Formats: sequence, structure tokens, C-alpha cells
Amino acid sequence: MDVIKLKSLKETKPTQIWLQEVDEFYDKYNLELIENTNKFLDSFIDRLISYKSPLSKQTVKGEVKELVLLLNELNEIQPDYLATTEREDLCMFIDNCILASGIELEKHEDLTFEWREWRLSSTEKSR
Repeated sequence: MDVIKLKSLKETKPTQIWLQEVDEFYDKYNLELIENTNKFLDSFIDRLISYKSPLSKQTVKGEVKELVLLLNELNEIQPDYLATTEREDLCMFIDNCILASGIELEKHEDLTFEWREWRLSSTEKSR
């Protein structure tokens, strides 16, 4: 586990970019949802770090599940909050956390997919 890398990821959360875009995209980005997302991501990293030993893929998968279920709840509050760009940003960020925790991922493996309800935005679903 690369604790330094995990801690540094807190500074590169996708929510940092979303916060900068709140004024421009006020109809899409709800400040409270972004702040909650930020807290959930910080907590996810803190839980990974708290293990302080080599993690099993099953343990990390359990932490990913908990995070994704929380994010699902936020997306229910404001449908399409986690649309294409946000979904891609979050998945990449979560993958980086998984890799920093010492877990190898297969090519195209997505540990979030099983629980993720923000797979497609309502616009993408209607296509």
C-alpha cells in the first residue's frame, strides 16, 4: 500500500474541478452534493489507509461497494448529477485509489460496476 500516494489523491479528487465549475454550471452542480461527494471520497481513502497492512481485493471491493452505494444516494437526490464526465472522473479516481492500495486490476476491470446506478445518464438511456 502506498499511503503517501493515497493521501496525495485527496488533493486531486474530481470534486476539486467540479467546485471550480459550480458558478458556470449552477444548474448541474449542487454545492451540497459536491461537498458530500468530497467527504465520501476522503472517507474512502481514510478507510483504505486505516488497514495499515496488505489489503485483499475482497476488502477493497467491500470499501468500493460502500462508496458507490453512498454515491448512488446522491445521484438519486439530483438525477444526472453523476453523468458521463463525472462518472468517468469518479471511476478513474477510484481506480487510482485501488491501485495505490496495492491491488492490481485486470485490463478494463471496474470494481464499481456491480453497484453503480449512475451507469448512464437519463439522456444516454433514452438514446
